[in-house]
Amino acid sequence: MPNNKFDEISVLYQKQRDELISKLVSFVAGDTILFLPKASGCDEKVKSANEILGSRFERTDGIAVLPENLLYGDNIKAYMDSCSVKKQTFIYLVATELRSVLSGVLMAEKKISLEEAFNLAFYEELGQQKKWGIMPEAEEKHQAVKTQLQALEQWFDERSVS
Repeated sequence: MPNNKFDEISVLYQKQRDELISKLVSFVAGDTILFLPKASGCDEKVKSANEILGSRFERTDGIAVLPENLLYGDNIKAYMDSCSVKKQTFIYLVATELRSVLSGVLMAEKKISLEEAFNLAFYEELGQQKKWGIMPEAEEKHQAVKTQLQALEQWFDERSVS
């Protein structure tokens, strides 16, 4: 997607800002990072996100959303309200691409790299590929996601004041 397309999305985002922030708030308790195994290194990432957001999200080994993780929607909303529209757009697009609001926040704040965010989002799939081999279709999908994230990151960095 050309970078000027992100400018167009940013304008659209601004028109639906409150609705889209509400979606992020509703998704964060089920963030993929919160369900990864300790071996993924996610504990450190959750800690960083908590420091940024003033929250106390907890990682779980189960499949259910932890009730305490439902308490921090206001933290996400307050954080998003403090961000520029460009940063909000960036976080929203990363979150929808990787199924992780926390990854979007961490990338926007330069606490994790694109590669780290990708590896967290596809942790289980990448583990299966190591075990069973890489399928060409999966590799194409991964490359498309990385290319999209690289373009998005470039767009954000070019327009970011922070």
